[in-house]
Amino acid sequence: MNQNKGQAPYNNCDKADTISLRDGNRLRITSGSDNRCHSDESTKNRNRSCATGQVMLLTVVLLSGAVLASTSLASLLILYQLRQATDAKGSMKAVFAADAGIEWAFYNENKLGGALPYPNSGPNMTNDSKVTITKNAADPFPLKAIGQSGRSARAFQASLPPAP
Repeated sequence: MNQNKGQAPYNNCDKADTISLRDGNRLRITSGSDNRCHSDESTKNRNRSCATGQVMLLTVVLLSGAVLASTSLASLLILYQLRQATDAKGSMKAVFAADAGIEWAFYNENKLGGALPYPNSGPNMTNDSKVTITKNAADPFPLKAIGQSGRSARAFQASLPPAP
């Protein structure tokens, strides 16, 4: 409540000129208007203006929370993209490992007749990368090679030529 003299009240909830003790320990707040008896309608209007302020405050808090959540999510996604972009060397190693894995799978299928089982670790890599090769006959692209180097992983998929 605004009890300082000379300051305008913030809203209808703060209008009080005098505070007097009556009926023991109860506080009774009276308005400075000429009519000391408040009708039910003026009390409803005063309570409505208080509720309107509370609704507006709640709306501002909720909208601020939504904006904060969306900017946090956007910054997290940008952070992931920046991490991915800064590891270009590892990414290229993973791409070349996946490419070597697909070539190895083609060799296994065409020259060796699929003699080596899947999943397979493929050829030995000397650049600290690894590859995993899988085959799923039900898939339109049955061969899949996943090359990994550091935190980067890249995958290639390929289909086999039809049997003659």
